[in-house]
Amino acid sequence: MAASVSPARNDRHALARIRDLGQHCLPPGITLLAPRSVHDYCRWYLEREHRKGRRFRRTADPARQRAMMESYHAGKFSPVFAEWEWWLARIETPAALAALMIPRSAQSISDGLVDPVRLRTVGVAVDRLQAAQLFEGSDPTGSPKNPFRRYYQRFLRDGLQLRGDDRLVLRSLTRNEQREMGQRNALYLLDGVGRSLPYLTLVRQGRLRFRPIEVYLALAPPRRYTWSATSLSHATGEASPAGDGWRCVPGRHRRGHAVYGPYVSLPATRITVTFHLSTDTGRRRVANVDVYDSRRRHSLASSQVNEGGRVTLRFQNHTTNPLEFRVYWHGRVPLEIHRVDVELHGSTSV
Repeated sequence: MAASVSPARNDRHALARIRDLGQHCLPPGITLLAPRSVHDYCRWYLEREHRKGRRFRRTADPARQRAMMESYHAGKFSPVFAEWEWWLARIETPAALAALMIPRSAQSISDGLVDPVRLRTVGVAVDRLQAAQLFEGSDPTGSPKNPFRRYYQRFLRDGLQLRGDDRLVLRSLTRNEQREMGQRNALYLLDGVGRSLPYLTLVRQGRLRFRPIEVYLALAPPRRYTWSATSLSHATGEASPAGDGWRCVPGRHRRGHAVYGPYVSLPATRITVTFHLSTDTGRRRVANVDVYDSRRRHSLASSQVNEGGRVTLRFQNHTTNPLEFRVYWHGRVPLEIHRVDVELHGSTSV
């Protein structure tokens, strides 16, 4: 099941971004619902903690909420989250839940969740808990109730649903985690291990029917993006006969933007954009390429195209406004556009 979208509003920029994320970041079985922000997450988390009886001075100020998260809930927050993209999303399948990565910590090791030779996932942790017959046992008299058993009973007795206050929180893997686990597009379960393991156990036992799980999802921007010319929007030209490019032919097509879009929001950092083109060598004013801020309606970087090959633009991005990578063809010389590569420079990881 591919990553998909059910947007809360018909916003072409949000829709374009969702397509990009599906292409570059997301594992199967995740549905993006609507954009959110780090402030939404902090407010939700602190309000939930307050309703659970945790006492602290409440505030509506986003900066103070972030400071509280950093000071008192550091395990659930990183300052770099302000640079990441936040979404309200759903886990659609048991397989997608089972594939989530869990922390390696003293607690997860003592709970028996970590297998020394298998990936550190929710599915593997459930295998280990079931093998240990944790849910068939009971807590010793006078001892605190095991949190996994407590949630197991709440799902059965109270019909607990993983949404609202009980939704999960996911994030991208850091680069170190990607290297350690050999995974790139997997997601890390930041909050909700205690709820996830009993829920997946009950689904596997056939005692509960799986229902989609509501999540907050924090995504680190990819370091590199690639868009084929055919995947972008067009005001002139046609697909090349081989189907792997977009071409403009004098006398057949009018001058105009051969490619534009994809209205992608990128973090505030240094960015390199490379256009891959083919044309007659040495002919002047074949086309112009630019990076265009579609909200402020001005170019951030541009260059004239006089010959084929690669045309590279470098610029400092200062906003997260939707961007377009455009090729304006002048209508006099044949031109074929193959793809657009984008590379981010700077820190975007935990």
